[in-house]
Amino acid sequence: MYISTILLIIIYTTLIIYVYFRYNHDVKPTETYELYKDELEISASEAAYLENKSCNNINLILADILTLVNKKYIDLQMKENGTKREYIFVKTKKDDFTEVKNHEMMSYNLFFENGAEVVNLNDFLNKIGEDKETLEKLEIKMVSMKRILDMELQNHGLIDKYSEKQLFKFHKMGLNFLIINILIIFITLISALLYKINGQLLEFSYFGLLFSILLYKTTELKEEKLTEYGANTLEKVKALKSYLKNYVISEDKPIYMVNILEYYYIMAVAFGFAKLGEREFIENTYKKSKNKPTYITIIVLIASIVIVLLSK
Repeated sequence: MYISTILLIIIYTTLIIYVYFRYNHDVKPTETYELYKDELEISASEAAYLENKSCNNINLILADILTLVNKKYIDLQMKENGTKREYIFVKTKKDDFTEVKNHEMMSYNLFFENGAEVVNLNDFLNKIGEDKETLEKLEIKMVSMKRILDMELQNHGLIDKYSEKQLFKFHKMGLNFLIINILIIFITLISALLYKINGQLLEFSYFGLLFSILLYKTTELKEEKLTEYGANTLEKVKALKSYLKNYVISEDKPIYMVNILEYYYIMAVAFGFAKLGEREFIENTYKKSKNKPTYITIIVLIASIVIVLLSK
């Protein structure tokens, strides 16, 4: 009986170790990127979605639209009235969409809804902000778009769907073993109490129950499984996000001079650091060189003024 129990433990332990290291062991990036300034091999929207699955829907759409402006599928016109700016997006005559990714095409159709040829950005944003029905429709459509983004990342070789499927199978196996062992324990206990049958199966079932729980928890998928390339790309994305958020100078010019069609700005839109027509990108990323006055400085300044006034 003891030999059988030991064999059972060895089989269960070997299975769990194999499943963990073959399918559920987290892939670590081969390099650490403290700052990353170069262009990524994936689009701005794909990068934002890879880094944060709950990223803002509007940010993804606008990043795609700016990307399509760069690809010459859309013309961008800017109108200035004092400090106020308006951005007008106009469809071009270009009809060969072979260079357009699936998620970019969906953003294109969402932005130019119902076949519109011209869209005022303010009108687009106001409609979403003020019309609850429009916002709900957009959120429903964005569920499909995020599925497309997930598929794009898979096609790029960043997400390991095979490991995810295998984990699901073993996860289900662990649950089935768990239920079977609970039933065996229950039946064995009842039989031992009612019919005075020796409950030798209990030892097997207790170990089986324990290892079934371990197998079930080991195969629990908490987040998408990344390939080695995916892990390295995610590390680059995080480093680029940090660069955009904290770095001041971009190619020897202040960040506020970066054109809205340049790569960094499009990435900033995707990550939510920038909004078209506003100066949030400047305010959120540009660190002023002057030190902010401390409380002590303020107190000393007030005291000096009071002393001057009292001395008169």
